[in-house]
Amino acid sequence: FPQIFTGAIELLNYLTAEGKRLFFVTNNSTKTQDDYAKRFNDIGYNAKPEQIICTAWLTAQYLKSIKFAGKCYVVGMQSMKHELEREGITICGGIGADPLPPD
Repeated sequence: FPQIFTGAIELLNYLTAEGKRLFFVTNNSTKTQDDYAKRFNDIGYNAKPEQIICTAWLTAQYLKSIKFAGKCYVVGMQSMKHELEREGITICGGIGADPLPPD
């Protein structure tokens, strides 16, 4: 995290100890729930992946909720591919740089 306010981690730990359920929401699609949980753990807050609400995870949950049975061409980051595959959704390409057409 770029900058953490003084006392923020202590507050998160206190709220958790008091039985509060904490969730963290991000629109950053470059990381998975696991990635963010690890980052929180690295700075002293014991976050679980299910506490992180991110766009890649939400996309996978939506497709699962509508019983999507097709294949996905992912226009996005590796984290999107990871979250979709975790939910059993088949990926048919799209990750990485698109090749340039010949001159």
